[in-house]
Amino acid sequence: MPKRTDVSKVLILAAALLMSGRALGQQNKSPEADSDERWHTVARICGKVAYVHRKQSKDGSWRETFKGIHKARLRLFRREPGVDCCNADALVGETVSGPLSGFGFKVKDGTYWLLATVGAAEYRMPVRQDKKVGGDDFLCTDNYFAITEDGKFQLTGTVRVD
Repeated sequence: MPKRTDVSKVLILAAALLMSGRALGQQNKSPEADSDERWHTVARICGKVAYVHRKQSKDGSWRETFKGIHKARLRLFRREPGVDCCNADALVGETVSGPLSGFGFKVKDGTYWLLATVGAAEYRMPVRQDKKVGGDDFLCTDNYFAITEDGKFQLTGTVRVD
């Protein structure tokens, strides 16, 4: 039967090898790989900007209601490695949401920052445009760029059933 210290040494060695393998795997990733995974990918940077209110009903289910935001200022900035969000030199376009809260940008596929200004508050979201994800039946009205009650800016979508 092996001594307790021998088992401890084996466990320490195994843990060290496991950690070094993880560290090597992380070194092989590009520095932007982790942040890219959190970006919202859309076929076109367009849709509706809205406040979303979530309420739990008595049966435990959740209900979301959206209230469109008219005249929200929306600016789109190129994402550039090593440059902070929303640098004026990286501004690609600017628009204001319409009466039905709709907006859109005509840009090339790539990564961007979407900055929404509503009143005095600013909300920003990382977004990637990739026309290949849209399919033939893509509609801008399916994209809701929602501001939650706790101040988060996130992409939600509409699911259409034929």
